[in-house]
Amino acid sequence: MARDPDHNFKATKGSQDEAKISLDLLRRGIFDESYQRPSGPKQGDFIDKGVHWDIKGIHSDWPPGVPQHVRARPFPNAYSSADFRSTLLKQFQMNRGVIIDTRNADQTAINDMRRIIEQEGWGDRVIWYP
Repeated sequence: MARDPDHNFKATKGSQDEAKISLDLLRRGIFDESYQRPSGPKQGDFIDKGVHWDIKGIHSDWPPGVPQHVRARPFPNAYSSADFRSTLLKQFQMNRGVIIDTRNADQTAINDMRRIIEQEGWGDRVIWYP
């Protein structure tokens, strides 16, 4: 599961994290035991019961492990409602569901994401993680 088709089937730090998320979703009964990585690139991160899923990590601030001297600057990729909405719409247009990884999001961002998803009626196309 750590080998990502989008990265030439290499196991990277990111793909290993994706694999851990998928195993946790399996353990919780959200994914079926037949889930798998796609057979090629640009098909999402996992396929479960015929649905292609893409994991999107949401960050309110610098990700863990970023050196302190870098953290002195504002985080350029911090959560925004517009970017979140655009990201989800793009995935939905490709007929994918989205796994929203909120481990690095603050409560304000999580509340806003929940509001958007509820307002748009997208709840059945989203899995919240953790």
